[in-house]
Amino acid sequence: MKINLLYDYLTPYGYIPNGLNPNYLGPLVKNNFKIDHTTLDEYENTVGAISVMGGPGVIFPVIDKSYTVADLYMGFDNDEYVVEEDTSFLYVVAPYGGASATFGYEGTYNENKSFFHFISKNAINLVKEIPNVYIFVNYASEGTVDLNWYKIIHQDAKKFGVPLNKIIFCISDYFIDMNYNLAKKIYGIKDVENINLLYLSWSLHDKAKEMLEIHNGGKTEFNQYKNECSVVKQSDIDLGKIRNKKFLMYNRRLRPHRLYSVIHFDKINILDQFLLSYDITSMQMYDMSPDNVEMHIEDKEHQKELIKHFYKLKKEKPKQTIDYEDLENVWGFNFENKEPYLNSYIHITSETNFFEIGGYFSEKTWKPIGHLQPFIFMGPANGLKEMKKLGFKTFSPYICEDYDNELDPEKRFNMIIDEIERLSKIPIEEIHEWYKSIYENVLVYNQKKLFEYADYKVNEKLVQDKFKQLFYGNTELT
Repeated sequence: MKINLLYDYLTPYGYIPNGLNPNYLGPLVKNNFKIDHTTLDEYENTVGAISVMGGPGVIFPVIDKSYTVADLYMGFDNDEYVVEEDTSFLYVVAPYGGASATFGYEGTYNENKSFFHFISKNAINLVKEIPNVYIFVNYASEGTVDLNWYKIIHQDAKKFGVPLNKIIFCISDYFIDMNYNLAKKIYGIKDVENINLLYLSWSLHDKAKEMLEIHNGGKTEFNQYKNECSVVKQSDIDLGKIRNKKFLMYNRRLRPHRLYSVIHFDKINILDQFLLSYDITSMQMYDMSPDNVEMHIEDKEHQKELIKHFYKLKKEKPKQTIDYEDLENVWGFNFENKEPYLNSYIHITSETNFFEIGGYFSEKTWKPIGHLQPFIFMGPANGLKEMKKLGFKTFSPYICEDYDNELDPEKRFNMIIDEIERLSKIPIEEIHEWYKSIYENVLVYNQKKLFEYADYKVNEKLVQDKFKQLFYGNTELT
């Protein structure tokens, strides 16, 4: 199975991202068509985040070559084209930091026009007329979805005469089917034909690869950061030593569920059982206004209580850190430090999404697994189910994991907080004995399973199987 990428334009510095508004190419032209941080910063400072990027990202393992649309035509004045029957072509549109512009939202520089408006007529014709050419919307680097995107794709596909089955929407959302059907219901989309949906998670291979490299003594680098990193090894574990803290929780951007959690932990006086990071003075903090809190918490008294205690926390304990003081410049890669994991027992994995729409695993999901630590998954529902499908073990019945089945985010949040409070009342000596009992069969097993996903061949097969299932309905084809 061969899959190639298709672009409208090629420059000496590579292919220009598809679906980029030609009226706003200034930052790209200024930087000689190079897509680098200079270009990204220029877009950010002039019109907002660049709406699309060109790289294949998580689909890289299955990509053979890249072509321009013109490469498939016979000549300048010839409307005939040549396409190999056994090769699929993906005309890739990759929403970047400006996804709202990609889909043409009001107030963005794309003038209320989605990426469909910026696809060449020749590319549209290829997609319409050749069975193995697809528009591939590659949002696999993110997992938060706006259901309105599905409505826009349906509307503009119809407007430009593109068959819906020639569009593939890829995202790191394990609820992709449910959310697509929900969008169709909400927006009254009655098309019998559907777009193709593809769930791919970028983070598992990338984080496993980095953690294995660190574990084996290698050096890593991310965004020009070259920190001295460490990952817990079995030789680091002293099962005879009781650790100082029960819980470990990292919070960089204070998203709603993270901030609500810290407030609750302070309110019930268990912060002393945590290694905990947060910074209420940060520019990346969620705004605790009544209107915002009301979006997540239905109970009026609970809303008032949260806001009131927030200001108490802000005054008395505005910031706590674990290993890095500058939380705004900490990243999920190349900032690994084994010591906090060796000094605590249970990781509270505060994922990117919680109240948001989208079943998403970022690199945060895999960190406790790589560091031989059990965890409570403070993220979207069914996260534990998805991990089990990948071969990982979780921690029931000692940790009550009923929260994973609860789709209502407010109820799920309360269930998680209640479970953490219950565990906070258990003597640390008992938690230590439980940790010892699951060390080999669960924690060491999980770490080994994670490191298996670092293998490029394993990752390649995962992506290939997804495409084989998408194109041919089975994964057995060679």
